Amino acid sequence: LQQLFIELVMKREQEEYAREGIDWVDVTFFDNKQICEMVDRPHTGVIATLDEVCMLPNATDAAFLANLDKQLASEERYTSRQKDAANTKCERNRDFMVHHFAGDVVYNTQQFVEKNSDTFFQDLKRMLYGCGMDSLKTMWPEGADAITDVHKMPVTAATNFKQSMDELVSLLVSKDPYYVRCIKPNETKSSSEFNNELVVHQVRYLGLMENLRVRRAGFCNRQPYDVFVQRYKMLHEKTWPRATGDAKANTKAILEKLGMTPDVAFGTTKLFVKEPRTLVALEKARDAALPKIIAKIQARFRGYRQRQIFRKMRAVYRIVACWHKSKVRMCMGSLLERFKDVKQMKDFGKSLEWPKAVPGTQQFILYCKKIHHRWRAQQILKRYNEDEKQAMLVKVKASDMLGGRRKYWGYQYTWEGNYLAKSTIKDKFAAAVGTLLPRMNEQQVIFSAFVRKLNSKGKQDERALVVTEKSMYRLDTKTFKAKKAPIPLASIVGFGISKDEDQCVVIRMGGSEDDHVVSLTGEACCAELISIVSRTLQKDLPVDVEDKVKVRRGGKMVSLYFAVEDAPKTSFRKQHSGFALVTRKQSMMTIQSRRGMASG
Repeated sequence: LQQLFIELVMKREQEEYAREGIDWVDVTFFDNKQICEMVDRPHTGVIATLDEVCMLPNATDAAFLANLDKQLASEERYTSRQKDAANTKCERNRDFMVHHFAGDVVYNTQQFVEKNSDTFFQDLKRMLYGCGMDSLKTMWPEGADAITDVHKMPVTAATNFKQSMDELVSLLVSKDPYYVRCIKPNETKSSSEFNNELVVHQVRYLGLMENLRVRRAGFCNRQPYDVFVQRYKMLHEKTWPRATGDAKANTKAILEKLGMTPDVAFGTTKLFVKEPRTLVALEKARDAALPKIIAKIQARFRGYRQRQIFRKMRAVYRIVACWHKSKVRMCMGSLLERFKDVKQMKDFGKSLEWPKAVPGTQQFILYCKKIHHRWRAQQILKRYNEDEKQAMLVKVKASDMLGGRRKYWGYQYTWEGNYLAKSTIKDKFAAAVGTLLPRMNEQQVIFSAFVRKLNSKGKQDERALVVTEKSMYRLDTKTFKAKKAPIPLASIVGFGISKDEDQCVVIRMGGSEDDHVVSLTGEACCAELISIVSRTLQKDLPVDVEDKVKVRRGGKMVSLYFAVEDAPKTSFRKQHSGFALVTRKQSMMTIQSRRGMASG
C-alpha cells in the first residue's frame, strides 16, 4: 500500500509532468519497489520460499530461514545472523531483518510454517456446507462441489493474504484515490499529550515531506483540454455554443480573454493550473455567464412553445372558420329563398319572419337584418320628394332626442314647420315677416306657431313664436311686431317637456338667464320645435322629459306641473312654489281624437 501511494502520488505525478512537457525539477523520495519485489517475487520471494517449504514433509522454521538466506543472499535490504555475523539484532537460526521505508524490522520465524499451512481440506468444507446452519453454508460455499470434483491443495495463509492485497491494489488503481494520513500523537491514547519524536518519525517515514515538496512545486489541478473547453466554453464567443477546431487552441483563447495565461501551464494533452485562486476565478466567470445563457435558452424554449401553441390555435381557428362558412352558406341559401320576392311586396319584407339563428350564424343574421332594414328604408324613401325627406329627418331627430321617454310626441302628424304661413292670416303674417327679416339680417322662417307664454309675473301672454336660422322671436299676435329682444339660438342649452300630450316647452338658457316657457297651440308639436332648433344648431341639446319640469325663475329653480281639468280654457297659473299648465279637458280630447285619426 505504501508503494501504491508512492506511485500514485509522487512517482506518477512527476512522470506526468515529464510526459506532458512541463518544466520540472525531480524531487527525490524513497522508492519501496525493491522491498515489494523481494516479498512478492515468484519462486525466490519471501512468500514463495515459505510456501515451498510448507509443501515438504517434516518442514521446519529453521529450514525456511535457511532457504530464505539462500534465496535472498544478494538482497541489500535483507539480512540475518547467518548472513551478517555482526548483526546483533537477530538471533541465529531464528530471526531475519528487512530494511523497510520506515526503518529496520526484525521477524521471528517461529511457527511461520505452522501458521502458513492451511489444513482445511475440501472434505471438511463439504461437511460444514452440509450442516443445518445457514451461516456456515454462507461461509463455505465451495462445499457445494460434488465429491467427484478434483480440487487443488488449499492455498497457504501468506498466498491468500497476497491475493487479497493484489485485489485491493487493483481496485485502488482503477479509482482516483485521495489519501488521508493519520498521525498518532502519543502511545498512550491521551488527548493532552504530544510526542514530538513520535510525530516526526511518522512524518518522515510515511514520506509526507517528499509529498509536500511535490505538491508545493507542482500544480493543484490538471484537466484535458477537451474537458476544460466543454466546461468553460461559454466564456469566449469563439467556443460558444459549439467549440470547433483544436481543443488546446480553444483553451488558450479562453484563458487569454480572461488574462489567466501566466497562472497556468500548457501540456501536450492537459492544462495545468498552478493556484487554486485561478480555479475560483474561472468558476466565478462561469457562474456569471450562465444566467445569460439560461435566459437565452429559456427564451428559445418559450418561443418554440408559443409557436407550437400558435400553430394549434391557428389550426383551430381555420377549422372554426370553415365550419362557420359552411353554416353561413346554408343560412344564406335559406335567406335567398325566403326573400327572393321581397322587392315586389308592399312592405318590402317587413312582415316576413326571419329564420332562427343556429350556432355560428347569429352575427351573420344580425348583419343581414341591418342590410335589409337599410335597403327597405331606401326603397321607402324613394316614394318621397326632397321636402318630405327633410320633414322625415326632423322627426328622426326628434325621436333620437326623446329616446322613447314620451309615448305620444306627434310623429303621426304632418309637420309643417312654418304653421303661420299656412294659416288664415298668412298674408298679414307674410307682410310683417317680410319687413322684420331684412331688418334683422335674417334669411327665412323655419318654424312659426301661436303660443301661450309664461311671463315673469306668472301670468300668460298670447304670442306668435317665430324661429329663424339665428334667433327666436316673440311677436304680437295681432300686429306681428316683436315684443322683446330676440333670443339667440346659440344661447339655448336645452329643453324640458312633460310626459303627457300637452305641447308645453321649457327653453333652457345658458348662464343665469331665466328659462322661457311656452305652450304651442294649434297643430304645432313641441317635438318639432326642439328638433328644428337642434338641427339648426347642428348639435344634440339635452331634453328633460318629466312629470314635473324644473324651471329657472328669478335666479332659483321652481317646478312646472301639468294637469288636465274641466277648465274654460288652457292656461298657466301659480301653484305652490311654482307654476302649473292646466290643459282644458275638451282640448285634450281633441288632441287624442286627432291622434287617432292620424294613426288610422
